[in-house]
Amino acid sequence: MSQFLITAYIRHSYATDLLRLPEQHPLYRKHACLVVSDLTHKTAAAHGFGFNGYIRESIPRKGKIIYKQPLLLSKNETKIEELYQYLTSRYAPNYSIEHYNCVDHLYFCLKEVGIRSKLLNHFKYANSKWYKQL
Repeated sequence: MSQFLITAYIRHSYATDLLRLPEQHPLYRKHACLVVSDLTHKTAAAHGFGFNGYIRESIPRKGKIIYKQPLLLSKNETKIEELYQYLTSRYAPNYSIEHYNCVDHLYFCLKEVGIRSKLLNHFKYANSKWYKQL
């Protein structure tokens, strides 16, 4: 039986430059991803949501990490499989920095399997607040 660690990351990313966000925007040059580590087999994979939907990406390097939050240490493979199903769902809404972005996708996928993230919740709230004040 494997043991899994799920960690949320906010890392530096220049991909958001394509959106021409102002420097004060909460997601300016930032990207959210989840890293699922199998501690038994010593493997890990990063999962995110970009302009074209779900993406499997490289593990964030130490120099690129802005924030990191360990979320769950579990032996429940069913919960991990369920999380993968939500992450890779083809029915996820299209990317929109205002309405559905990388933070929102990870936040809602985690919520569906009963995992809460203060880190993702903070960025979700800050992003929605940004657009309410415009």
